[in-house]
Amino acid sequence: MEETQGFDFGAAVAQLAEQRQRVIGAREQKAALLAKLYAGDEWDRAHDIESVAGPLVAALEAELRKAASAYWLASADKHPHEAVNVRVLTVLEYGEPQALTYAREHLPQALKLDRREFEKVAKVLKLDFVATREEPQPTIATDLSRWLTLEG
Repeated sequence: MEETQGFDFGAAVAQLAEQRQRVIGAREQKAALLAKLYAGDEWDRAHDIESVAGPLVAALEAELRKAASAYWLASADKHPHEAVNVRVLTVLEYGEPQALTYAREHLPQALKLDRREFEKVAKVLKLDFVATREEPQPTIATDLSRWLTLEG
């Protein structure tokens, strides 16, 4: 059972276990380094600055965008400042029911099948044009520690 059609499952599981262990070790090392970093006064100062400056940056950006939009509306100039540009987008506004009706009649290529919804219904209704088959979906145990070798 360990070796099937030339594939050595035992060796593959052991190799996977070792690599997972390396990842766990690296994550633990990163966590320890972060804990050291978080414990320092410098972290607290940086965190305090960020917590004040972050919302201020967001507010200033929103104010600048609003002013740039107003400037463009008044002047049609897309460059109120060398660091600020205004992109003008064309936005369509329409009712979804009318658009769907139009697409059914004139643009069937614009309609997309919601596979998830269709497959839920198709499983229940057993539609004659839908075939079913079994497909394997292998799973691998999360804990592979018993296959770890103590080398390296």
